[in-house]
Amino acid sequence: MYIETSVALRKGDNARIWSMTASSTKGQCISFWYNMYGVSIGTLNVYIADNSTGTEQTKLVWSLSGNQGNAWHIANVPLSDLQSMKVIFEGIAGDGYTGDIAIDDIQLMDACPCPESIHTPGPSTIAPLSTEPQTDSTTPPSITMTITPQTSGVVSTSPTTTDYGPR
Repeated sequence: MYIETSVALRKGDNARIWSMTASSTKGQCISFWYNMYGVSIGTLNVYIADNSTGTEQTKLVWSLSGNQGNAWHIANVPLSDLQSMKVIFEGIAGDGYTGDIAIDDIQLMDACPCPESIHTPGPSTIAPLSTEPQTDSTTPPSITMTITPQTSGVVSTSPTTTDYGPR
């Protein structure tokens, strides 16, 4: 789903996507990627429509408003045990033309992954910065940084050195 707000949308206009009915006897998790970028971002909501009682009852299970930066983020939303349900995504336009909302890669899983496996990068070691003496007032110092990744599961952990000195 993508809400493109540079067209004639008014604050509060919305778009919704409904899933097909899903059945389960275990707890579940809805996982998806979202991008909410722009100064006049509205709101992204996720609802669950519970069909297990015969009457559809809708419940808000996740909501986020405002600019989240020009990047994709993942959301993992744990769901209670439901026999029959639909997932509803709702994007609501903000108050201007510079605020787009997009979702992608929606998955319904038996359980949510550990947050640490998605959100927490491994520690890295940063070597001390070194500067060369300045020879005149127009030449900036040269800075060299060495970063050694410490993340498990990485194929190569060789240090990367970048020289940010004058050219």
